[in-house]
Amino acid sequence: MLNYKDIMLKIRYIITLLLITFIYTQPGGGNWKPVGFVRGTIIDDLTELPKEYASISIIAKETNDEEQPNIDEENDIVAGGISDVDGKFLISDVPFGYYEVIIEYIGYEKYIVDKIAIHPPNNITIDLGEVRIKPKTLLLDDVSVSEAAIIEEVAKTIYPVQEIASESGGSADEVLEQLPGLSVDMDGNITLRGNSNVTILIDGRKSKIDLDMLNANMIDKVEVMTTPSAKYDPDGMAGIINIILLKNQFAGKTGKVGLNVDQYEGFNLSGSYNIFKNDFNLFTSYSHKVKNKQGKGYRKTIYMHQPNPDDYSWFANMPNVIVDYSEMNTDYYRHPESSNLKMGLEKYLNDKAMIAFDVTYIYHQGIDTSYISLYSKEINNPSMISNITTINEEEGADFNYGFGYFIDDQDKETSFSLQIDYDDYDEKENIKYIESGLETFTKDIGQTAKLMIDYSGPLSLFFPLINEPDHRKADYNKKSIVELGLKLEKDDDLYDLDIDSSPFIYNYKNKINSAYFNVPYYLTESFGIQIGARIENQKKEFAIDFQNLTCNEDMCINFNEFLSETGVTNSTVFSYKHERVYPSLYFIYNTPKGTTFKFGAGRRINRPGHWNLNPVPDLEDFNTGFVNVGDPSLSPEDILKAEFSFSGVTPVGFLKATIYADKVKDGIDRDKDLINLNGEEYQILSWNNLGETKGKGFDITFVTQPLPSWNLMLYGNYWDKNTTVGDEIDQIGKEFGFWGMMTSKIKLNDKQQISIYAHHSSPMNLTTGMISPFKIMDISYKRKVSKKFNFTLKLKDVFDSGGFSIMTDQTQELEGEYYADPVNNFPNGYTAEYDVLQEYLDADHRRNRRTISLNFEYKFGEFEENKKYRREESGYDRGGGGGGMDQGF
Repeated sequence: MLNYKDIMLKIRYIITLLLITFIYTQPGGGNWKPVGFVRGTIIDDLTELPKEYASISIIAKETNDEEQPNIDEENDIVAGGISDVDGKFLISDVPFGYYEVIIEYIGYEKYIVDKIAIHPPNNITIDLGEVRIKPKTLLLDDVSVSEAAIIEEVAKTIYPVQEIASESGGSADEVLEQLPGLSVDMDGNITLRGNSNVTILIDGRKSKIDLDMLNANMIDKVEVMTTPSAKYDPDGMAGIINIILLKNQFAGKTGKVGLNVDQYEGFNLSGSYNIFKNDFNLFTSYSHKVKNKQGKGYRKTIYMHQPNPDDYSWFANMPNVIVDYSEMNTDYYRHPESSNLKMGLEKYLNDKAMIAFDVTYIYHQGIDTSYISLYSKEINNPSMISNITTINEEEGADFNYGFGYFIDDQDKETSFSLQIDYDDYDEKENIKYIESGLETFTKDIGQTAKLMIDYSGPLSLFFPLINEPDHRKADYNKKSIVELGLKLEKDDDLYDLDIDSSPFIYNYKNKINSAYFNVPYYLTESFGIQIGARIENQKKEFAIDFQNLTCNEDMCINFNEFLSETGVTNSTVFSYKHERVYPSLYFIYNTPKGTTFKFGAGRRINRPGHWNLNPVPDLEDFNTGFVNVGDPSLSPEDILKAEFSFSGVTPVGFLKATIYADKVKDGIDRDKDLINLNGEEYQILSWNNLGETKGKGFDITFVTQPLPSWNLMLYGNYWDKNTTVGDEIDQIGKEFGFWGMMTSKIKLNDKQQISIYAHHSSPMNLTTGMISPFKIMDISYKRKVSKKFNFTLKLKDVFDSGGFSIMTDQTQELEGEYYADPVNNFPNGYTAEYDVLQEYLDADHRRNRRTISLNFEYKFGEFEENKKYRREESGYDRGGGGGGMDQGF
């Protein structure tokens, strides 16, 4: 009589026989090899939650069974995939044999299941059960102690931001402002450690894309480099922010669609579609955005004559007198609209070489309307009230073409790339001044062409002695990768401005040729050094050809007078050229317990932009009394900077602290002066070079999980700078401030999450006054409806408190006289002369308002990892590389 065990054994044999018979009888079954399955569930060991998008690779191992199917070679990846939203995975089509299973996730320790066997009758399906992966506890290649991984390398910090991007749903700047050290200033510019002098790259290259136009869902990760290596251009005092867009990494046909809508009839539609088959990858993405923004501003300015108390003349006892007073209220309404289309292809010539091509098309248009109410009262003159309406219509298109040829030989650890980048743009703008009936037309046409060649290889190729068996440093220098590169760049820009039929033509030409090297060397197993240098030659020319305005309006007359007063004449030419070396140096030390100490130093440059150089202001400025204008004689800033950081995993979370310092020669600074044109006084907001400025500061980042389902990130930054040499007395002195931010994510369950972002800055002391405290908070709720669909509800600026306020007090050199009312012993009044006035400014500005938005995201396709070509760090990535030496040895 058969017992239960024998019955179950026979049933198992029968099922196995039926399964094999069924498989061999399918179409094409004659060519089929017997296969099995590997399945399991991946769980975060810290949070107890499932991990979506973990990578699973099935690696062939040696077998002595000659009857098993022949595997090409040991260590081949024969199958692979990723986990779903519940952390589950099922890898099919695994030929019978012996394997190793590798499970990977960014910021987590690699999980390896060694030597599993797939063969009939008992081992066709291998169930790994619940696989628990752990966040890395040592700072080696990267580190993560929470769901939002932070990856530290020697020259940069990498933030995988897909979770943040999905929550934001809006534009790229909403993603960036939630990362440590990044924020948005009053003008909407991204700042790094409070400094807006930062270079923004998209996929490793500069782009005409405004971050407000770039959809958040298109972003994969963000690289932040406060002391970039010599591989990167030296532009930007604060450093470089490199935004890496999503690229296809999955076989088959996959895609994603997103829609973001808000209460003010704004919407942002985005989508991506990819086809990855065999050795060919086609990818495309598209976004269309419409916004309705409303802002307001207030500015009060007082010019006061204050008698000098040290003056013992009769005038010393006279009271302070307000010579000029003005109040300006501004309401503006902005309706920008933009479309962004990117298409590209990658063709793998073999497992080492690839060619790639992409094209990006950007189209934008918009209408901005501003209403200004200006009240002014000048002593001895009647008060005036002016209402000014301006309508600004703009339209532009940009084509960017990129081609690349890449060789990645992982066996020899060498790589080579040749990239060509060409950008062609055309911008148009029409400004209407309703009250005066005047119009200005602007057309900006330009091209930028770049050629980049990069090569990297093991240190031993350049220094063969490292491979000698008796060389004591052979082991920990085998993976040292030397980088070499060459870059040629040329800009040609024509800016045509027509003011009331009077032409102003600008011609801007710029050439930059550069070469670089990076060499890492490990002195011990825990201590390494990387040195590099970039050699650069630049030649720039800026010329203007114009005619004076012919209209008889006061604003036209004063416009002409201003150009004459400031020395801008027909055929003004400004040229600049230099040859400069930009060195970079890094030291890094890892303790046995995983704590890392890092030192970095380098030289940077800040080149003045078009608006810094343009000596011709907007015509509308002569209606408001506040003239914004550039200075064509500006020199670039020369910057030396260094920083020392500590990072490590503590018992309660990840901690990183950095002390940094910089020294700036010829610093570019905003300058404010007064000028009298035909009896009217104007505030001139321009730029000039400071003699020398020294800055320092520290910042701290702390990431922790107070509870298994609660991720918390805190960041704080203190800065100060001291200008010791300047053209004017009000530029000399110390400025300082502190600001901080927080992101808090609470998982209600594996389907729902609440996120809070908060930013606060203390009063910031300036040489001329103070910027008032600033605070803002956003809150969002995210719901995963299914594996492929989720939505996010977001309330931005919860307390409607976002805004900018500044108060200044400074002395202005200005000559004049006035008649004062009776006072003291002068019953009939008196006449006074002055050569200086004290200026008091109180201003507020708001860029936007509290907004409720709803974001939807839907993914489609199989999302199966491509197992032949998409190895880790392979593929076409213009933003990758540049570090040379990863953090860890």
